[in-house]
Amino acid sequence: MGYRDALLIALLGWGLLATSPVSAGSLRWTVTEDCPDAQALQLELRRVLPDPDAILAAFELDGRIVRDEAGAYTLWLQMWSTRMGKRPAVRELQGATCQELLEAAALAVALAADATRVGQPMAFVTPATDDEKPAPSLEASESHARPLGWLLGASALFDMTALPAGGFGAELQLAATYRMLRVGLGGAWLPTRSLSVGAARQADFALLFGHVRGCGQWPLGDAGALTYTCGTFELGRLSSELQSGTRGPSSTLWRALGLAVGGSVPLSSLVALEGWFDLLTPLARPIFLVDGARVYQSPLIAWRAQLGLTFQL
Repeated sequence: MGYRDALLIALLGWGLLATSPVSAGSLRWTVTEDCPDAQALQLELRRVLPDPDAILAAFELDGRIVRDEAGAYTLWLQMWSTRMGKRPAVRELQGATCQELLEAAALAVALAADATRVGQPMAFVTPATDDEKPAPSLEASESHARPLGWLLGASALFDMTALPAGGFGAELQLAATYRMLRVGLGGAWLPTRSLSVGAARQADFALLFGHVRGCGQWPLGDAGALTYTCGTFELGRLSSELQSGTRGPSSTLWRALGLAVGGSVPLSSLVALEGWFDLLTPLARPIFLVDGARVYQSPLIAWRAQLGLTFQL
């Protein structure tokens, strides 16, 4: 082979490399433990794409699925190819299951591939700003994507100290959650507890109160469980009534400050099992008298436990 032949072959080889498309394909897929992995996404892409090998070789795909406090799933998907210019396509999707979001991701890639093939813009491409700032990254989007949530709860209370005898009560609460914060309003009732007074009489006590509770909440594991640390203020009415006597019913103001710890475990995407433990300090400790003798006084420290269900609104 002569010098000219070798030079000709080298030029032809360089020309083929220069005109062949460069493969820029990559796939990142980050999900929670209960979601399909990257292999499942590849299988779904091969099912819906007309030419999966060529499309996967031409696109850079970055997807992430996270689970919020209420058990719902959110997908952030970023797509880019050389035909899209400098700005990637970014899309945020929400769903009740991971499989639903996996299928939606495959469909979004198929639509993006079809749009770039015919030269049309994609509707979900992040719009350019006036100063042409780069599209927000996946990590930056995650920091503000979780929306405000609302929870409605119903619980059974067990109280040993606020009234003369221990027993059960009931509570309803409405709470708003945002990222690592939770603020709730609730109302509770501890029904009548009786205390013997002398040989033939008894005093009945009951407590009706509302509370406001502010909490910090943190994820516990990858299954959607949460743990809470809260401050609580209670305001209500502590009532008493002397039976078989001349004295009628009376009541006094109930006020208390407390600290609470709690946690929740999701039972489904909309329902969670929730428990709390409260330590309370009454701000006033009225003394209840019968014929001049003290029969009951609120304690220095009260404690209460509760267990119930919360429902995402």
